[in-house]
Amino acid sequence: ICNDVKEQYLKSFHCNLSSEADRTAADRFTSLKYVVLTFSGLAGLTWKGMALSYSSLIEATEVLLKTKSAELNEMARSALENGSQNLDRDANSLLIFERYNWFDSLLRPENQFVQNCTIAIKSKYEQRGHNLGAVIIKAINAENNDDPAEILSKVEEILPEIQQLTSFGSTVGSSDLSELQSKVISELDSYAGRRCKIWDSTKKEWNKVVIDMKQEVDELHLHSLNLSLDGCLFEIQVLLGLGLDKDAVKKITRADKFIRKGLSAFTKKVNKKFDSPKTDFAEIAKMLAVVKALGEFSLTAAHLPQYKDLVNSARARVATLAGAIERLVDETAKIDNAEKLIADLEEARVLDSFLGHDISSRVIPLKRLLAGKEEVVDEELTSMIKERDFSGMKGFLEPYVHSPNQVRKKKGDQHLSKIASVL
Repeated sequence: ICNDVKEQYLKSFHCNLSSEADRTAADRFTSLKYVVLTFSGLAGLTWKGMALSYSSLIEATEVLLKTKSAELNEMARSALENGSQNLDRDANSLLIFERYNWFDSLLRPENQFVQNCTIAIKSKYEQRGHNLGAVIIKAINAENNDDPAEILSKVEEILPEIQQLTSFGSTVGSSDLSELQSKVISELDSYAGRRCKIWDSTKKEWNKVVIDMKQEVDELHLHSLNLSLDGCLFEIQVLLGLGLDKDAVKKITRADKFIRKGLSAFTKKVNKKFDSPKTDFAEIAKMLAVVKALGEFSLTAAHLPQYKDLVNSARARVATLAGAIERLVDETAKIDNAEKLIADLEEARVLDSFLGHDISSRVIPLKRLLAGKEEVVDEELTSMIKERDFSGMKGFLEPYVHSPNQVRKKKGDQHLSKIASVL
């Protein structure tokens, strides 16, 4: 009988603490303990050897489990302090160890350790989850949220580990951890609701100052407003990726559409003004100043007019006007029209600071060109009158005789007097 027991229980048992461990180990040990206790009163040497073998097996298994417990405890300590690189592995290792809780029943009460070690190891992971959750909750509920972008960057950094710890909790049966993510998300839902009100206020102020453009251009204020709005879009982008509740997502999405709608409305307004020939240069200068002051931030820039494109559009308008002046100067009968366009071009000098003083560099040469043209016409008329060459003279006289410019009209009258004197 003794030989049968040794063969059945001692030689066939292998405790390797792996997922493939003998799942009947608990039954084998319990049966073996029963057999040993039942025959422990026998005086035979064989049964005494059997009891000794049983004690040795218990001791060897206890050493194996305590060694594994120390490994798991160190792994949990590292996870508590620095986070775990592989929580799925940790959960699997802890589950395998926890399967040996039955081993405590084979030990004296004062020597039992498996269940206590399991609880202690779990508690370290639970403490890690509590610490991470507390960091997020403290950050998003701080009274002075001076840098929401920094707060959400921290949330983005921490939340993946919280998600993993929640999965870890579900696997190992920790209610604290299995509910961790839902608690944090609930706090983030509330945070998003509070931020929606701030985004709304920021957008309304942005609309009032930027879209209406009724105030004087305050570059610092505009820059600050657009920076704040860009921050709102960043917050929205991050929060939409955190897996918040549907109601929170709806509120955030609504706020996002409201902001983008305002940005698009401003862009349409600016483009319409730049496309209209009726827009004066002073208004163009103001729009350029506003767009330049807004700056180029990564998220708002995608929905705003591009400053370089507007500068090129303004420069093209000036070039077109200058070209028209040059053509009119060449046409003697349209000197007055050329002069009027030069006056218009002079008004475009408000764009000099945006176009690199391109207007001033054009106005002076055009004025000289016009003055030179008038001198040539005067000389030509004087010569024609002297030689009594009246053919084609009408084309030279009309710009003077019908000119609203009194100086030019006086010159025309003088030329008419000379013509009368020679007839």
